[in-house]
Amino acid sequence: MLWRLSKQKWANRGNQKAGFSGNRFEAMARNAMAVYLTGMSTCALFLAVVLYTELLTVPSWGFVRNMLFGG
Repeated sequence: MLWRLSKQKWANRGNQKAGFSGNRFEAMARNAMAVYLTGMSTCALFLAVVLYTELLTVPSWGFVRNMLFGG
C-alpha cells in the first residue's frame, strides 16, 4: 500500500497519473522496485512476528563465533 501510492484511490485525488504508465523503462523499474519493497516489507514483518513470539531464537554472538571459527 505504501509503495504504490499512485494506485491507491484514497491517496490519489481524481485518479491522477504520474506519467509512468505503459511499457516504458521507468514504469517497469518503478513497478519492479515496488514489488521488491513490498516483498522486503512482508519478510521483515514476518521475521519480526516470529522473533516476537519466540518461535525462532536469535543465537548469541559466542555461539556464532564458535560455529564460524571453531572455538
